[in-house]
Amino acid sequence: MDKHLLIIAHALSPNTQTLLKTINDASNKSQCIVTSLSAFDTTPERIIQADAVNLFTPENLSYISGAMKDMFDRCYYPLLEKKQGFPVAAIVRAEHDGTDTVHALPTLQLP
Repeated sequence: MDKHLLIIAHALSPNTQTLLKTINDASNKSQCIVTSLSAFDTTPERIIQADAVNLFTPENLSYISGAMKDMFDRCYYPLLEKKQGFPVAAIVRAEHDGTDTVHALPTLQLP
């Protein structure tokens, strides 16, 4: 059975779009089905269908993007009892060192 990787991204600038394309290209070389969605287009149902999620966010004011925070706000409770122990990875495109953004991610983790 094929595994499904969902990449949830907020990539507006040319630099983040280039990085997202690189992430997609590398992921597509794996032996899984890869879907990439904007954080705004992500729904709990799409996350439920995935076997793993890769979050991609730029660092904005030492935090995740507003679009990514919105996705967490909309999806957290519908997923709370459905995706315990679910594999999630994160990539932060940081202007500085990304430390604050990376530290914030575990407090926002998907269930």
